[in-house]
Amino acid sequence: AAALAAGRRRSSLEEKSPSRRPSSEQGPPDGENSATTLTSEASGEQPTLRSGGARRKVVWSSSLTEEDWTAQGASGPVDADGDQPGESRTPSVAPLKSSLRDRMKKLEERRTRKVAERRKSHALEGRQRQFNALPEADLAALTKAWQSVDVNNKGWLTMLEVVAALHEMGLRGTNTAEKREIVRCTEELMALFQRTESACLSEVEEEPPEEETVIDLIFFALHVVPRIRQRLTEMQSDEMLRQFLVFDRAGTGKLQPTQLMEISRAMGLDQRMIFKDFESRCGDEGVSFDDFEAMVSRSREELQRVVKLRERSIRQSTGISADLFNEFRQDVVNLYDIYMRHDVDGDGTLGYMEITLVLREFGLLPKTARERTEVQNLLKASDEDGNGEWSFGEFLELARRVRKWHQDRKEDELRDRFEKYDKDHTGTLCVEEISQLLIDVGSAPRTRKEQEELAQLIAVVDEDGNGNVDFHEFQVLTQRIQEKLNSTRYEQEVEYALSLGFTAAQLRDLRWVFDTLDANGSERLDAQEVRAGLAMMNLHVSSQSFDNAFSQLDVDRSGELDFKEFLDFMQLMRDGEGIFSDDSQKLPTKVKFVDIVVLRSVLECFSLARYYLISLAKEELVDLFCKLMGVTPTSNIHEELGINSVGQLFEIAKKRAAAIKS
Repeated sequence: AAALAAGRRRSSLEEKSPSRRPSSEQGPPDGENSATTLTSEASGEQPTLRSGGARRKVVWSSSLTEEDWTAQGASGPVDADGDQPGESRTPSVAPLKSSLRDRMKKLEERRTRKVAERRKSHALEGRQRQFNALPEADLAALTKAWQSVDVNNKGWLTMLEVVAALHEMGLRGTNTAEKREIVRCTEELMALFQRTESACLSEVEEEPPEEETVIDLIFFALHVVPRIRQRLTEMQSDEMLRQFLVFDRAGTGKLQPTQLMEISRAMGLDQRMIFKDFESRCGDEGVSFDDFEAMVSRSREELQRVVKLRERSIRQSTGISADLFNEFRQDVVNLYDIYMRHDVDGDGTLGYMEITLVLREFGLLPKTARERTEVQNLLKASDEDGNGEWSFGEFLELARRVRKWHQDRKEDELRDRFEKYDKDHTGTLCVEEISQLLIDVGSAPRTRKEQEELAQLIAVVDEDGNGNVDFHEFQVLTQRIQEKLNSTRYEQEVEYALSLGFTAAQLRDLRWVFDTLDANGSERLDAQEVRAGLAMMNLHVSSQSFDNAFSQLDVDRSGELDFKEFLDFMQLMRDGEGIFSDDSQKLPTKVKFVDIVVLRSVLECFSLARYYLISLAKEELVDLFCKLMGVTPTSNIHEELGINSVGQLFEIAKKRAAAIKS
């Protein structure tokens, strides 16, 4: 505006006086001002142009209009003594309106950016305050669960990783409906994070892929975990209410501590967790249903977290690879427990015979002699260093090979049956079809305990909760079910042998002899094979005692004995002929001296999950045994409970558990 006014005044002066000033003068030194500016004086002096530090006089043309001046401004000014003498142009000045509009636009963008940054900063601070305000125990559990999945410290998790982190927190569905609800709620919450709080991911160490929907730790802690916990509690509420009303006999709407302990045992919960929660949160007036519901949910989560913690500690102590750990994670606690019980000398390795017994106990050793020979060949081939010893990691590698051998051997048969039941040719089967198919392939459960194990395995394979299983999943499922059924039946044999007074070592010897003589895998021995077994163990029995005992146990007159009948036979020989008399299983008077296998078998009578019991150290098992059986660690259980044998201990535990459930 100043330049325009000065130009007009100059034109007026030129009309009055044609004389001019020198066309150019020396400007200020270079570097003083790199920007191009126009200056004028109130006295009417011709404006000067500063460009690149040199100041030059500009010649104005009085014949140019304002529009001409604007149009020619883009070409820049020309000195009076330049390359084109006599030619005059207007200065290069951007139009005023355009410049103002651009400046205002930039100012608005800057203001908007600052407001957004301020809001983001406030949101981050608020989220962090909420996260830090969580109870210390919850913060520790949340952080540990997150870090166990986010092993690379990315700062964010994908959908599948979030579900895995929920499992680490103990929030895992027990059936298809609960699994589906977990997936649905997680997807919904992650979409919400993308819409509202995705800007918070700017602070993470690694940028997530554009196509992935992710969340951070704070959103996981403040929104995902509480929502999933609430939905699982709501879905399990009916069963908890039924249990609550059964034990609230007076109808007061409150449970007293003794009733709370009874109901925890009936529901298969660790009553120590329930009682600890009761002491910290409830007063003397009792426990309402809402409090009871929250306590049961927390106890179930804590139980799952104990198992997950044990799994991670096993991986850390053994140094097994992540690949092996993930493949065997569902069984790693059980496998490690079996492995360590056979490692009598405690050197961390097992020999050939011990590894064979571990495979048998876990359910991987086949029945027939020919199949066992093939597995033994795999066993020898897996001993890469040839020292005849296997570490825990080498044992898992062997178990992987044996599983693959079982699957390959049965693949054609399973595929034919699978396609037979896949009537709509979708390549998948629903859970109901799987149950019928398992009956056809001989993997149907026989007892209630086996049914519970089967339901748990199906839930594990159907990880996304959609209720459908493809052929590969079905192949894995069939193998795992057969392993679990074999392992469960072996556990029942162990419990039965212990109740008869045999030690664990004696049971292993008897089982090895039975399997060696059962060449066809029929799980039965005739009289001649039983005699051969006695000879293998260097046990001498009179013919009359043998015939009397065999005929007494052969109730169906088939001339054969199954393994339990074989144990009964050996008990008669022991009691009548004195074999094993020096080494028979004795029930100690103190709980702390009771064998760990006996402790677990007693606690399983109270519906406590086996995978949880295996995760507990012996000291914890002793403490739990004392609370459930009403004794102290220092009391004489023979006198307190009126028993003197392992079999009697099992019987009294079963009676107490049945009384609680009824």
